[in-house]
Amino acid sequence: SQKLPGQTSANQGTLEVKNNSTIEYASNAISTSNNGQSNTGGAIIQLDDSEFINNKRSMEFLPYTNSNLSYVDSCTFTYDEEYPLATSIGHITMWDVRGVEISNCTFENESGIQTDGIYTIDAGFWVTDCDFSGLYQGIYVTNSGSSAKTLTAVGNTLDVVKNGIRVTAVDFVNISGNTLTVGNQLVGVPLAGILTENSTDFLIVENNVAGTTSSYPYYPLRD
Repeated sequence: SQKLPGQTSANQGTLEVKNNSTIEYASNAISTSNNGQSNTGGAIIQLDDSEFINNKRSMEFLPYTNSNLSYVDSCTFTYDEEYPLATSIGHITMWDVRGVEISNCTFENESGIQTDGIYTIDAGFWVTDCDFSGLYQGIYVTNSGSSAKTLTAVGNTLDVVKNGIRVTAVDFVNISGNTLTVGNQLVGVPLAGILTENSTDFLIVENNVAGTTSSYPYYPLRD
């Protein structure tokens, strides 16, 4: 995909994780935080062929206004039976960034906790050819009120508890060619392969959506 002008390695710090590296049991494994400030970020994060295991959160992208050179390719994000906490933040979160590309990755939850794969606010990003399993929601994108950034999700497989892809107040999304399976013991709770709320001008085509009788662990009710 084409990038807008933005980051350069001369102006931003760069972190590369590759060659079968593993990061595990961290509170916040990777963050673009600028000197510890919670509302600014701009680092270049490039991940290849690596594993992130039982981190409370594996990646945190904080606000950066220009286009982003960061990407995640062929990585695995896992919560398993050894996860030591009762809650998590989720595998990847983004706030007010554009241009991050996530491809050929696996997002899984075998821990019994309730958690999402990717959660974003005001973020524009691509997710392609990824697998999501055992999560409460696979991809959940939201808009705080004024962002024009959007989601492209193509060719993914999602087998989740409640919502495969949830879009709230984000326009112009492209959700195409995905396979989505949803359902568990949450009796009476609406489930959706693809859920859009207060969104317009979207392209949602050629997706395969089905229910499942898979016996996921019970999850407490949550919005």
